[in-house]
Parts: sequence; C-alpha cells; structure tokens
Amino acid sequence: MSAVWNLAGPAPATFPRLEGSTDVDVAIIGGGLTGLATALILCDAGERVAVIESHTVGSGSSGGSTGNLYSTVSNGLAGIRKKWDQDTVNKVVALRRQALDDIQRNVERLAGHCHFERRPLHFCIQSNVDHYGKTLEEEYEVSVAAGLQAEIVDRPHGLGMSLRRVLRIENQAQYNPLEYCYGLAKAVQHEGGLIFEHSPVAEVDAAEGKVTTADGAVVRAGQVVFATHTPKGISMLQAEMEVYREHGIAAPLNSTDGEFPRGIFWTLDGFHSVRSYEHEGQPYIVVVGQKHETGHGDLGEGHFEELGEFARSHFDVAAVSHRWSAQQYQSADLLPYVGRSAHDNVYVATGYSADGLVWSEVAAQVISHQILGRKDIDGGLLNPRRFTPGKSAKAWLEANTKVAKHLSTDRFTVEKMDDLHRVEAGEGKVLKIGGDSYAVYRSPEGELKTLSPICPHMKCMVHWNSADKSWDCPCHGSRFDVEGEVLEGPAYKPLEKRSPKL
Repeated sequence: MSAVWNLAGPAPATFPRLEGSTDVDVAIIGGGLTGLATALILCDAGERVAVIESHTVGSGSSGGSTGNLYSTVSNGLAGIRKKWDQDTVNKVVALRRQALDDIQRNVERLAGHCHFERRPLHFCIQSNVDHYGKTLEEEYEVSVAAGLQAEIVDRPHGLGMSLRRVLRIENQAQYNPLEYCYGLAKAVQHEGGLIFEHSPVAEVDAAEGKVTTADGAVVRAGQVVFATHTPKGISMLQAEMEVYREHGIAAPLNSTDGEFPRGIFWTLDGFHSVRSYEHEGQPYIVVVGQKHETGHGDLGEGHFEELGEFARSHFDVAAVSHRWSAQQYQSADLLPYVGRSAHDNVYVATGYSADGLVWSEVAAQVISHQILGRKDIDGGLLNPRRFTPGKSAKAWLEANTKVAKHLSTDRFTVEKMDDLHRVEAGEGKVLKIGGDSYAVYRSPEGELKTLSPICPHMKCMVHWNSADKSWDCPCHGSRFDVEGEVLEGPAYKPLEKRSPKL
C-alpha cells in the first residue's frame, strides 16, 4: 500500500540509525510534521535538537494524510461551539489560520513547491435530508462569526456529482505532505539538527531526561517531546481519546478534458473527502473515507472497494493506483492536547482528530514557545493538563466502557483451532490452540507467523486488520506488523513471538 504522495519520488536524503550516546538540549520522538516543524523552530533559536524516528521521515500519519490545509475543522466548528463557546471557536480558527500562513512561509523558505496551492474548501450536501441542511446552515453561521470568508452556493466547479447545497470557505490550501516533510527534514539538518531513522524508542526516563532505543542507543536531553501522534507508554490522555482509522484511494483520470475538483470537498452525508492531485501533468482523483474505530469492523479490503466505487460513480477514472490508511486520535472535548505533560520537561501533541496537518504546526509553535520560555500562543487553551469534565465526561465514559469490554470479553470469544492449515494465505486469526491464544498469520507464500495476541501496552487483545495487514489493538490504537513489530500507537514493545505446540 502506498499513498499517492509517493509519486513525488523517494526521500532526497536518508538519515542514520541512532547509535551510542548523544547529548542535546531537546530530544524529539517522531519524525513527522509535528516533530520536524518543532525541531526547525528550536534549531533556528540555537537549541541542540535530535529527532528520533522509528521508521522513516514522514512515513506515519503525516505521509498518509489528505494533504488538505484549512482553518476550520473537518467535524465542523459548530461541534466545538456546542462543547465550548463561540469565543473558543474564534481562538481555534485564529490559531489554525496563523499556522496555515506559517506553513506557506515554510514552503517558500524551503524553496520547494510541495504542490502548495491556495484553494477553497467545500462542505457539500447530496441528499434532501433536513438534518444536513440545518447542519450546513449552522456551520455557515459559526464560520462567519469566526471571521472565515464563507458563503453558501449551489454548485462548486469541478465536482461531478449532484449536490443540493454547498458551504464554500475561501483561502484554504493543499499540498503534498510527504514532500513538505522532506523539506522540513532537510532544513533541520541544514540548521544543525540531528535526525535518526529506524530507531524505535523503547524507554523514556523523564526524571533523567534519557531516551533509549530498542538497540540500546541513548539520547540525553533536558527536554523531551512526544511528537508521536499519541504519547508512548501509559498516559492518562489515552483514556480521554477515541482512536479511528480512515482509508484513502487515488485513481488517474482517463481524460483531462472535463472538469475535475480543484479544492477541498467534503460530503456531509456519508462522509467522503474528495480532492485532485496532479503529477507530471496527470490528474488523480483522491477519495478518503470509510472511517471506523481502530481494531473494529470486518469490512477489511472492502473499505478500499467502497471508495473506488464512489470515485468511479462520479468521475471518469482508470483503475485505482494507490491506496493507504491513516490513524486519528479524537479527544473527548474536541480540542487537541498540546504542551507540557505531567512532567515539566516532557511535552506531548495528540488528539488532532482528522485535522493534524494544521494542528501539527500549531503544536510546533506552542511547544517551542514553552521550551524557549516565550509567551504561550494558545493562552493555555490546548493545555494537556486541562480538566473539562462537563465537556468530556460522556465521551470519556463511552471510550473507557469499550476498553473494559475488550479486556473482559475478548479472551472468551477466541476461536478454537488445532489445524493451522485452515488459516488461509494472506489471512490472520486470533486462535486458541491447546489452551493458549495466538495471533496467527499465513503469508501469501504459505509461511506461518505466530505471536502473542496480547498488546504489551495495557494487555488488551489485538484484532486482525485485513485492510492494512496488521494486528491492531482496539483499546488504545497500538498497531503491529505481521512480525509483531510496533507500527504505531502507545506500545513500546513488540508482540511477543510465540510458537504453538501442536
């Protein structure tokens, strides 16, 4: 699986694996947009910085995003106003609008186009259901009150589908997020920052400011930043978020003569995100959707098939050329958690929901200002230590009830099987064999790989994800490849290798 952004080609630079011992001022765990943007600001201020990435720069959620940049939020500003108030909405929009401007300045500084273009955003309604019409009207009213250039129009240019009404918001943007990551990494290196790839972190000692990788290499730093999409290890914030996966496809247009969408398009009824992307003169249609809780659902590769059918029903496209997935962490009170954590020298950035490309730049500014002793740019709005029971209680209760259910019932629903030949090629199953449970995967070549199905984070049982060919934890979103190695999420350690006795 590969996102369409990879058409831009391989990374212009590779970075070494962390070895030995390194001393810096700030250790940043995670080489995505949050980590790299934070590193660049700190390097510019003269700080010694090390970025430690478990895989490769931009290979996580940053490189699997939509490439859409906007001052609003995908779930709608009206939801934030209901939880909070209009003043909070105004602050959110102001932070995100400033971050979007900062991204544009970075693109210009990096001397890389990154396919950055200012484009409009559209909330679209296809059906005549009154509920969606009222939602659109409310979103229009909240957006105008927050200072956005919004209007309701009949039909946007270039979207090949029948629409009832459209809320159009001007002066938003799009880019290639992977190219932008590469540009940031190059700039960080140019400014003296250290970047290490293929260096998964296995332990963080906040008191000593010590970060240790799985290979035993060490970075010592006065300040540590978790730019990992969700904090690693055990964190109270994990109990305050729901974890989702969303899927994307891209398909080349058969003809460039007709209309195709130039901008950001979201359909509210049966949510789909639609945009175009052009590479070497060939336009592609990009469709993202099929959102579901991580570790839940049986549709598997059907998610991609549904998105492909949506694209074919509205555009003259060839066969799907790219498909990918990404993870989202949604906070209980709808605002991200950014800044100092329980330890004064440890910083986190999480809870972006589906809006991480712009929140990542906000987070970089907030965290770097705190590290440098400058005035908070968010006025404490995104403080991870905030206590908002009135706004969070319902979502918190629902999320943690699901976790408790998985912990108490998953072990009793495991299928019993003594003949592993019944696990087909390319298939994964959690099975009980001789009284013990195993996560069993058979490769397309027929090789069996057997692991413990118990997530090392908080002991929930992983589920097989047939869309992404991974073992996913339904409790807090840790994900593992078929070898058991950590792909993403709060888990430090891999799934234990375990061989059944048959």
